[in-house]
Amino acid sequence: MSDGSPFSIFKTRKPVEEIDSIGRLSVDDVVPLLDRFSKSNSTVLELAATIHWLSHVERVPNWRDELVRRKGSKTKNGRMERAVELLSEIGVDV
Repeated sequence: MSDGSPFSIFKTRKPVEEIDSIGRLSVDDVVPLLDRFSKSNSTVLELAATIHWLSHVERVPNWRDELVRRKGSKTKNGRMERAVELLSEIGVDV
């Protein structure tokens, strides 16, 4: 539990030294992202992923209202703003 919400932790079976890419990204590109994500609250990460989904996959014009509708109280206390900030920091436009 973090911030009152459950979350999952995923681990690789390979040592980091044996991994050369994650998806289409090289390890050199992924490590700074994972470092940044590890310093974020799990709810903020969830909101950032949902914002990206709403704006880039579903192409919801007013993703803010839709995010509040879907995620409710998770969007409060500055979490939505921190999620938008996180996306901006990693170079994702919303």
